[in-house]
Amino acid sequence: GEKMRSTWLNAYEKALAGKRVIFEDENIIDGKSFYTEKSLNPIFDDKGEVVGVTCFAHDKSEEIRLRKQIQKDEQSLRATINNTRDHIWSVDNDLKIIFLNQSAKDFVFSITGQTLGAGDFVLPEGFSEAFIETRTAHYRRALEGVAFSIVDELYDNDEISYMETSFNPIKDLSGNVLGVNCFSRDITAQKKHLAQI
Repeated sequence: GEKMRSTWLNAYEKALAGKRVIFEDENIIDGKSFYTEKSLNPIFDDKGEVVGVTCFAHDKSEEIRLRKQIQKDEQSLRATINNTRDHIWSVDNDLKIIFLNQSAKDFVFSITGQTLGAGDFVLPEGFSEAFIETRTAHYRRALEGVAFSIVDELYDNDEISYMETSFNPIKDLSGNVLGVNCFSRDITAQKKHLAQI
């Protein structure tokens, strides 16, 4: 249509002025999208004058479909991670937050009154000194490359609940520890069930 015509004219003008131009276009055939990358390259003579333009078309349909699927999968995964009641977070070597899901944010806020996000120190004021000291030791152990789990007893008035937290080192391909992935879930129901048995 008219839009495509003006895109091509604009691209030819730039290429004839000596610039390389790359653009993508989408064609819909039988309800399915096909994507093509076009590149227009000026042809120069010995004096450096533009004497023509070469055009290359490259089918990028599969690549773009895959990219869109990955984005969709990533959004779905993020939604799942943020909608779970489990706390999921990760920290770097300086104990700064890399990622924190909504459940973990809510938990930290309920105790400290602080809203944490990426780049914040994972143990803000508001946690007890004993908790900060113990948790720091857990992070340090995981940063040494050890994967392990612990169970915390939480007291709220007369109610006791149990949280199981796992600490898993994040390693690069050479085995260097870059941070820690953490996963915490409420295991009170399982504990009570076992106690009844």
